[in-house]
Amino acid sequence: MPPLHITEDDIRKKLSNLNLNKSPGPDSVHLRVLCEVHFEICTPLKHMELSMGTGDVPLDWRLAVVTALYKKCGNGLR
Repeated sequence: MPPLHITEDDIRKKLSNLNLNKSPGPDSVHLRVLCEVHFEICTPLKHMELSMGTGDVPLDWRLAVVTALYKKCGNGLR
């Protein structure tokens, strides 16, 4: 796979130009949220590119606690 060369400016431009009339993707994050927080998430996305290029995952990513968030079921049961 060829190396990725993405700048934070490229990420900001793509996120700020999202079509807000589209529905959320499979992660259920609405595009308006991504558009409004594009300045805050550019740096973490850039770090992902660096991690992919070096093949090394930062220590704080390995130590992260990931928790599932349960959604309300369609029939009212939890």
